[in-house]
Amino acid sequence: MTFDEFNLLFLGMVGVMLLYNLAQQYLRRDRAYGYYTLYMLCWLVYYGMRYRLIMEPLTNEGFHFIRVAVPMVAYVFYFGFTEALIGLGSRLPDVGRVFRVVRLGLLVYVAALVGMCFFSDFWQEPAFEYLHTAVRVALAVVSVYVIARAYRLKEPLVTYFITGSLALVVFGVAAMVGTFLMRNWNSEGFWAAPIAYLQVGIVIELLCFSLALSYKSRQAELEKAVTEQQLRTEREQRQYERLRARLEAQQTNRLMADLRLRALRTQMNPHFLFNSLNAIQECIITHQNDAAVTYLAKFSKLVRLILEHSDKPLIPLSKELETLRLYLDIEALRFTETFVYELVADTHLEPSLISIPPMLVQPYAENAIWHGLLNKPGDRKLRLRFTSDEDSLFVTIEDNGIGRQAAAQRQVPQKEGYASRGMQLIDERLTLINEGQHDNLASAEVEDLTGPDGQPAGTRVRLTLPLI
Repeated sequence: MTFDEFNLLFLGMVGVMLLYNLAQQYLRRDRAYGYYTLYMLCWLVYYGMRYRLIMEPLTNEGFHFIRVAVPMVAYVFYFGFTEALIGLGSRLPDVGRVFRVVRLGLLVYVAALVGMCFFSDFWQEPAFEYLHTAVRVALAVVSVYVIARAYRLKEPLVTYFITGSLALVVFGVAAMVGTFLMRNWNSEGFWAAPIAYLQVGIVIELLCFSLALSYKSRQAELEKAVTEQQLRTEREQRQYERLRARLEAQQTNRLMADLRLRALRTQMNPHFLFNSLNAIQECIITHQNDAAVTYLAKFSKLVRLILEHSDKPLIPLSKELETLRLYLDIEALRFTETFVYELVADTHLEPSLISIPPMLVQPYAENAIWHGLLNKPGDRKLRLRFTSDEDSLFVTIEDNGIGRQAAAQRQVPQKEGYASRGMQLIDERLTLINEGQHDNLASAEVEDLTGPDGQPAGTRVRLTLPLI
């Protein structure tokens, strides 16, 4: 294989590595790839000009300038690549100072070469070659120093760098020595050209540097993956902590609401029992003994149901209907004239499968009886109806009493306090039921009824509850 053929092979290998490195530089935007690209480009120029098609247009001055200056520029990029790859200058301050001095010296030397080659004939003197050889020897010494200092770092990435740099120094020295020993060799083989040994060192160095860049990129990707995993774990942990705090807050709020509901029921039950006992007391005072015995039996059953339900947040609708029926039977004692009540659940409802907060409807029925019907002459009617749709349970309490305005005018202060307190408790219970809910909220609407003559004809309450 002649040197020209070997040189073409060398240029092809370096060109392929250059194209691959350009693609990696575009993808990764790492400064080390930029210096590496410029470093390879210098060697492509240095060996590419040795083809006759490129050499012939050059003047002797231009050829000798490129021959001497391009390797010096390559060393400038080499030191920049070293710093970008392993941060040798920043990790070892003494090496960093050497880098700065050598790079500045090389740039001054390249500027001096411009004057030597283009503005004087010094490039034709033997001293020019001696000067250039001295600079190359000095660079070899600096390279050995850098390699020795880097060896102490004991890292895989540094190992790739040391191997490549050492190959360049060894084969570079071999080429420099061969320049003096092989001047009189007459052979067309590439091995007889001293410069070919430098090419071998460059190829080994570029391969090692490519492996170093690949290793660095892989480590960067692993570090990025680990960092992303840590961030993901921290983010999930924060979400878990927020969710746990939210759940704990919801549980605490629910517990407080439950305790408040129990407290409200505890306050409501004595109020209701007091009114019920008043009804039975009136029956006994008026010597209705049989009625008193009957209703005492119902009252005892009613008290048992109230006690059973006092610590439960929800009870079956069937139990609530039974409690209401017992209560209305007891309240009917108070009326010497006609009092008719109707307690209806739509046929599509299954009371045993529907749940409702206990003692929630009774205060509305009590309010209708005591303040709407008690002071009304003639027929007195109370109708309670339970209906539902897909999401809500509706309870309608309707009476044909004297209306809210007339009832308010007739209330005595003590009974007014009882009534307002009972309705206040119900409003607070509805508010607590709605805590933490966004739809199907509990509510109560009161409507004043009027007859054909425009006079008050009773009151209608529509109670809406979530269907449970």
